[in-house]
Amino acid sequence: MTNLVEEYLLENKGQMLSVRSLSKRLDIRKKYVFYLAHQSNKLRKVNSSEVGSGSNRLHVFTAI
Repeated sequence: MTNLVEEYLLENKGQMLSVRSLSKRLDIRKKYVFYLAHQSNKLRKVNSSEVGSGSNRLHVFTAI
């Protein structure tokens, strides 16, 4: 089984995308995007300060 989220972010290195953005671009459910992002060893969750947000919880991922 291929990890669509991992493939997309590895093709677009340097981009920090939210679960919602990835869901729209890949045309899959947000729950499934979140699941795939957490299953991958090649992706990491972004800190809020990296994207200019003061929020405590963000669901933004990028490729390592």
